[in-house]
This record gives sequence, structure tokens and C-alpha cells, in this order.
Amino acid sequence: MKRVLFALCMVLSTILVMAGEKFTIGKYTFEITSPTEIELIKADKSVSSVNLLPTITYQGTTYRVKSIGYGAFRYCSSLTSVTIPNSVTSIGDYAFHGCSSLTSVTIPNSVTSIGNYAFDGTGIYTNAANWKNGALYINNCLIKVEEDFMGDYTIKAGTRLIADGAFHGCSSLTSIIIPNSVKSIGGSAFYGCSSLTSITIPNSVTSIGNHAFHGCSSLTSVTIPNSMTNIGGWAFDGTGIYTNAANWKNGALYINNCLIKVEEDFMGDYTIKAGTRLIADGAFSYCSSLTSITIPNSVTSIGWYAFYGCSSLTSITIPNSVTSIGDYAFHGCSSLTSVKYTGTKGQWNKNKVKLHEYWAHGSKIQMVRCTDGEIRP
Repeated sequence: MKRVLFALCMVLSTILVMAGEKFTIGKYTFEITSPTEIELIKADKSVSSVNLLPTITYQGTTYRVKSIGYGAFRYCSSLTSVTIPNSVTSIGDYAFHGCSSLTSVTIPNSVTSIGNYAFDGTGIYTNAANWKNGALYINNCLIKVEEDFMGDYTIKAGTRLIADGAFHGCSSLTSIIIPNSVKSIGGSAFYGCSSLTSITIPNSVTSIGNHAFHGCSSLTSVTIPNSMTNIGGWAFDGTGIYTNAANWKNGALYINNCLIKVEEDFMGDYTIKAGTRLIADGAFSYCSSLTSITIPNSVTSIGWYAFYGCSSLTSITIPNSVTSIGDYAFHGCSSLTSVKYTGTKGQWNKNKVKLHEYWAHGSKIQMVRCTDGEIRP
């Protein structure tokens, strides 16, 4: 009986520890974001020095500290130094905003995104000596360029990451040289850079954030390398590329071999162009009259919210070339109950580690039909 009760308690404990649950250890509050990962969402305002551990154990489960959330350390005015573990991949908006005594921070190479205003108002940000040629870097991350910057800018060699909003509002920026060390371009990174006319993205870059080039009205040319695995939603809205009707063919906008957007009033069946490698975030969002889609075997990545709100979509075949499907990719696809996959169950399961946990969330997809059987997502 004791063994049965113990087993029952363990099951109940597992059920209770769910995504979205929050817990506090010491001066830090965390939120469970997946069965194995947590986000630091709040720190006590009295914290003065931070040396985060890469893992935290709660109720018998060990979680990886994957992110520092929105405003987690905001206005921790006594905070002077921070060491971030290499388990962390993202730092949220306003994460350290207003930490007026923070003068030292170590950002590990594991971090792939830094949110808007993450370090505004810190001792690092307000110290004029930290700004070189109108730009603020922390370690090998470009945090911000002053909005009144004019002319051409060359990002420092060795830079690994361009933070969200780094060039936001730099309306007099005319050209940019990005070194081959940069891995990611953050959300709204070049938002409103209306004088920027062209850009070459090096083949080291794998992701472009939401709204990255939104409002770059003079931007008529961009090179996207084959290294790219994710292009955020609205990344090129309001650019010269987007507003030029000649760039839209059969209701769709492609840049190089990437499908950026299909017009929301598209009706019927759509066949993605042969050779297309990537479907950007939100590419088919709100195409409520889209009924079926043919994806060529060249596509390797389907973005977040790619088919969001495609309520008339009844069938889709995912080629075995696809190794990544973003969160909520089929959210609101109320007529889609199953997807066909051209590979085996083994191939799907092998790639599943690269599929975002909520790729089918918000849809009615009940199964994936593989060549050798069915898998339930």
C-alpha cells in the first residue's frame, strides 16, 4: 500500500509541476516554461550581486535556466555585478532596465537574443566611457547605436549578436557592414532606418528577429544567406522590397530562396516555389481562404505562426527535408486534423528535438501520418 501511495504522490507531483507554474527560491522567482526548462521572471529588489546557476532543482525535478524574462531585474538599484550562466539563451525586454549600480555583466556565448532596453539606465549604459563611436557593446554583443548616428557603420569584428532595437530610429544610417562573426539580428534591430538602401547579411547569421528591418523604406536590396534558419514576422514590412508591387508574384513575396509573405486574401491551393528553403514566421498568417499547400522538398524550416488562422486549410504534406517547425505554426487551423509527412516515424522522432514544443498548439491536428505509421503530436 505504501508503494502504491508513493507512486500516486509522484504522479500527482508530476501533474502539478506544469508549464506556467511559478516558484520562488531565495531572492529569485522562476516560471516553468517546459518539462525541463525555466525562466527567471523576478528578482528581489535588494539583490546586489548575481551569479546564477545553470540548473535549479524544484520538487525533485532539475530544470535548466534558459532565459531571463521581461523586467526580471528592473530597478534593482543595488545590483552591481551579474554573471549569466551558459544555459541562458535569451535576455528579455527591460531585463536590467534601471539597475543604476550595474557596472559589470558577463554575457555568455549561449545567449542568442537580447531584448529591447535590456540594459537601459544601468551603470554600463549611462557611463559615457563605454560608448565608442556612438555605439555601446557588452562583451561581443552590440547593444545600441545612438539614434542621431549618420552615414555608414561597420560593426566591430568579433561581434556575435545584434541586440533588439540596436539601430532603432537611426534614420540617417545609410549602409551597414556586418562581420562574419554575427549569429543573430535582433527584433526591430534596424526598425525605422529609412535611409538604409542595401544590406548583405553574412553566412554566419542564422536568425532575423521580428520587425528587424520594418520601416526601412529605402531598402531595395538584401542578401539572405543559406545559413538562415528563421526569419521573424514582419521583418521586412515597410521596406522598399515589401512595398514594390513588382516583387510580389502570384500574391507572394520571396527574398532569395525564402518565402516571406503571402497576401491574406489569397484563395484556394498554393504551391510554394521550387528551391524555397525557408518559410518565414507568419508567412501565411490569416490566409483564411487557403485550402491546401504544397511544400517542396527543398524547405528545411517552417516559421512560428506560419499558417496562423488558416481556417480553411484541410490538407498539408510536410516533406522530410523539414527539420524545424515553429511554435503555433498551425494555430487556428480549425479544418486541419492531420498532416502528412513524407518520412518515416524514425525520421520524424529524430527531428522532433528541433521542433518547437507548441508547433501544433491551437490547431485540431491529432496525428502526423508518416510513411510507416502514425504519430500523435
